[in-house]
Amino acid sequence: MVMYYHIFLDSNYYKLDELGLNYLNDFISFFSNDFFFFSIVYAVIINFLLLYLLKLCDRENYILLFIFFTSYFIFYQLNFNIYRQGLAIIISLLGLLLYSKNRLFLLLLFVAILFHKAAILTLVFFILSFIKFRRYYCLIGLFISLIPIPDNIYIFLAEVVGEYIPILKQSLTEYIRVVRVGVIGAASLDQKNIPIIISLLFIYFSKVKINKLQENIFIVYVWGVIFASIFKGNVIIYDRVLLYSQILFPYVLFFILKNIFPSKNKVLYVSLASVQVLITVLIWGPRNFLPDYLFYMF
Repeated sequence: MVMYYHIFLDSNYYKLDELGLNYLNDFISFFSNDFFFFSIVYAVIINFLLLYLLKLCDRENYILLFIFFTSYFIFYQLNFNIYRQGLAIIISLLGLLLYSKNRLFLLLLFVAILFHKAAILTLVFFILSFIKFRRYYCLIGLFISLIPIPDNIYIFLAEVVGEYIPILKQSLTEYIRVVRVGVIGAASLDQKNIPIIISLLFIYFSKVKINKLQENIFIVYVWGVIFASIFKGNVIIYDRVLLYSQILFPYVLFFILKNIFPSKNKVLYVSLASVQVLITVLIWGPRNFLPDYLFYMF
């Protein structure tokens, strides 16, 4: 977040390809350049949109979903580290899930891409939403996530994507370069993706009928895992694509628990959130060098 504040104060501090954040910063700076004010506005924007996204997923339990989300390491990633991409994906998902009620998808997708070009993947999910969701997609995702993918395959695919989607070419070329010189490596199985991979099995065996909204959620969730796994030889691309599934994971987990344990799903959900807090604080936090935070009384 400190880096975002530097960009807020001086747009030349770090040149962005997308101009959405600069427009947002100009609007905020009209009122104040104070760090506390800046942080509050940033937090209110992304968390309000996240809450609204969860409300679209489940109107009755969205507060519970949001509480669970705060125990999830992705919540802190979105707020402190990958703000632009998180905001872009949340906005584009709102457009996708609202599409059945209006035609604002392309407008919201455009706004999302102004913040981060990774949101263009939502267009692929939009096209897939016209194809009926099949539960065997979960087995495809599970299989691809567990087998090794040769580097030449994902490099070839990344080059093809960059060639046909020019907006992504510069980023993908750089991601491939840093792998070739050994700066970054492949994604590994850890606490960020194992629960998601396991959840694919539960979705596959679920016999509950789903409505169109839920179908669109599962299309993004499952195909997000499939696409991310294809590029797991490059941890940067993998993490950027998997973020779609990670944002939807709290809802998918609640859906699974509600269908397996109809009468105790909320108790189990809160219990898992408690365990997840410990994992986030004791494992993910130290591994990702989370700083000590100072809490100010005001």
